[in-house]
Amino acid sequence: MKQWIQAVWDAYRNGETLTSDITAAAAAAIANGTASDGQSGAFLTAMRMKGETAEELHTMVEVFRQFRCALPPSPDSLCIGGTLVRPQSFLLSLAVSLVLASAGFPQSITSSVKDEEQQLELLRCLRIDTGPQGTAGSGQPVRTRIGYLPPTVVCPPLSRLRALREELGMASLLDDLELVLNPLDSRQLLLGIGGPPDAQRWAPLLPLLGYQLAYLVEGMHGSEVLPLYKPSYVRIVSAYGDETRIVDPQTFGFYSEPLLPDSTERLLDRFHRVLQNETGFDLLPDRDHVIFNAALRLLWFDKVATYEEGFVLVTSLLQRKEPWRLLQRWREQSAEKGDAKPDGQHTGT
Repeated sequence: MKQWIQAVWDAYRNGETLTSDITAAAAAAIANGTASDGQSGAFLTAMRMKGETAEELHTMVEVFRQFRCALPPSPDSLCIGGTLVRPQSFLLSLAVSLVLASAGFPQSITSSVKDEEQQLELLRCLRIDTGPQGTAGSGQPVRTRIGYLPPTVVCPPLSRLRALREELGMASLLDDLELVLNPLDSRQLLLGIGGPPDAQRWAPLLPLLGYQLAYLVEGMHGSEVLPLYKPSYVRIVSAYGDETRIVDPQTFGFYSEPLLPDSTERLLDRFHRVLQNETGFDLLPDRDHVIFNAALRLLWFDKVATYEEGFVLVTSLLQRKEPWRLLQRWREQSAEKGDAKPDGQHTGT
């Protein structure tokens, strides 16, 4: 490992890129535990100081993908990831994904390691099994067309490296690669980003990783959920090139003030009520966020021909409570694993 750490410093001084052989060897040593924590930390720090190229990150991702747990592939599914995700945006995103899955569009949801425990806790509150043999780490997304796939379950080396990353106290290339492990080998990606610099970094990499179509969205709290109070930056990357758009919700007839922070209990309550097609005034901002984002995603990924068609479909699905029924099926199949138990604390269940 020492020679590869030295190679990074040499590349840093000379403005060069590591060869794929060196990058792959170092990544394998980090992933399989051959490298010590100190050596892994030194390599990751040196790489961040140098600045990782798309080729280097591509090699690192491909190595860590070899350590993924075996899951049934679903290439036609949509892989969704985000950074800095908060309960409010996660639950909105989950509601949107349930709408799309109820329309027959499979959804696999992942996250960064730092957000994983918070999101797992929210799923436990929703009475969804999050054990390694349940929804979080089996073929459940194929059975229900939706599933949450924690990065430390999908790729066990990330669980072992969690303590090291906390000690480093800085972002590293692991923060990037965990979002594109692509456990179901999806050809489509929807990724929450922090802004245009993130998109510039991701754009050349995603086609190399096998994504045929990817939308990079500067959404709420770093998620992929577009807010309704302002236009949002979107970068579209495909095998044929990429383009930038600014999406203004008012163009589609939507607007709301920024959503205010709220307690987890109240957020869960609103989540259930929206899926049950309640239309109270207090639910209007949440419902509008779900409808706007779901209709856009149906259009973006060629499930409908126009936004208006997507809007009608999403509204109809909510009125028929199809996303709610899918949530119930997800819970039932999750409970078959024996780990998910009702907590009786949330309304609408």
